[in-house]
Amino acid sequence: MFTWFVAGCLTAGVVLGVVNYWLVNIILLSKLRRISEVANAIAQNDVSHSCTMESHDLIGEIISSFNQMADNLRSVIGEISGATAQLASAAEEMSAVTDEASRGVQQQQSEIEHVASAMNRDDHHGS
Repeated sequence: MFTWFVAGCLTAGVVLGVVNYWLVNIILLSKLRRISEVANAIAQNDVSHSCTMESHDLIGEIISSFNQMADNLRSVIGEISGATAQLASAAEEMSAVTDEASRGVQQQQSEIEHVASAMNRDDHHGS
């Protein structure tokens, strides 16, 4: 009788072990693998990915936080891209203003040289 009891306990333990392994491997690790894939994609500068799994447990909370982090990252990148475009536009405008000012200075310098030349001719003729 005791032998049957020990054999039954061992069998139940093995069955519970196999079921636990299956639950952890199939359910938990498959979810973690998907999160890992998305994390690797984001680490490779591809922020278009997100986790679409639904899970009403701790893994679900991790997925939700992870997706929020990816959304925030996309938003920051969008803002940086917009600011970069504005900066490039302002730089172009500044370059155009600088070119115009340079042309104005060159024109004034040329006019001053003409006036100075005319004054020198008048001085030489007047003496």
